Formats: sequence, structure tokens, C-alpha cells
Amino acid sequence: MGLFPLYNRVMADYDLRYVQEALPHLKDYLFSDELFWPAPANNQRGEPAYPSLTLGNLFYHLEAAKARAGGFAGTETELNAILDKWRTHAEHKMQKEFSSRLRQWLAYLNDLTQKPRDNAAAYSSQVRQRVVLALIADALGNKLPLDAGMLTAGDSKLKSHFKSGAFLWEADLQQAFSKKNYWYLYGTIPAR
Repeated sequence: MGLFPLYNRVMADYDLRYVQEALPHLKDYLFSDELFWPAPANNQRGEPAYPSLTLGNLFYHLEAAKARAGGFAGTETELNAILDKWRTHAEHKMQKEFSSRLRQWLAYLNDLTQKPRDNAAAYSSQVRQRVVLALIADALGNKLPLDAGMLTAGDSKLKSHFKSGAFLWEADLQQAFSKKNYWYLYGTIPAR
């Protein structure tokens, strides 16, 4: 559970609250035209603000909660049941989100290529886009949108700037994001 069990528990509660508060709104979200829905939960005092409701953010917060504290099978089962029930709507929403996040990620990589010194410091927060892209890709399987091939080109561009090293985020998240599948979380972008 890491060196700071109270911190891990607080952050696990934060992540889990996001998912649990989103579940009652999920059908409405899936059937809406909106890609970024208002945040499903209110953050507690001192916590970071919650991101908009998207399926990618749900997947991220569920993985983070499981890594930090574990034992959230019931919440994961409930989420999967909703997604299975409304599979066509969920896939459409994930495809839209994948394309949107891919554009944002590629724009960051272009900025990084053009001005590495100005953009290297933002990598630790910007790489969350890449993580969420991977989570969505896993959920979609072979139903990725047509622009998904651009992610490979983006990864090649990233590798030209990337310096392999230690896990980039909080240590308690490391078990959720293995080096094999999330190599871009194990290193930094040196400012040139």
C-alpha cells in the first residue's frame, strides 16, 4: 500500500468516490451528445478538483483506487454491467473520447518537439492523456476508431525525447500501471 497508508486511503476514497458518484449518471451520459459531462462528485476540502465525467476518467479512477487500496470489485462489476447493457452507446462514446484525447496528446507531442525546453516540465501531467488512451483502447479492443494508428506515430515521436527511468507518478499507482504496458510512465522528458 506504499509508505503513506493514510494518504493512500484518502486518495483511494477520492478515486472511488468519483466512480461511485458517476454510476447513477452513466446511462444519461452514455445517451447524451456531450463527451465531457460535469464532474460527478464534489471534491472534499484539500483534494484536487475532479475531472469531467468521461469513460476514460472512470477507467483511470477505478484503476487508481484499486492500486491504492484494492477491494473494489463490486464497483467494477457495477460499472461493467452498465457498459455491457448499453454497449453500443459506450463504444461510441469511447471512440469519440479516444479521438479527442489523441488529438490533445499529439498536439502536446508537437509542442514538445517544437519547444522541448518549454514543454518538458508539463510531461508528468500531460502523460495522463496517454494513460487514458491506453485504458480506452483496452476497453474497446478491436473497435478502435480509424485514427488510432496515429498513436503509434505519437509513441515514436515521444521515444525520441524520452529518457527511461523511475516511475513518474506516486509510488502507490505503480502496481496499476506496469512498465511493460505503460512504459511512458517510467522516465522523464529532459529539458533541452
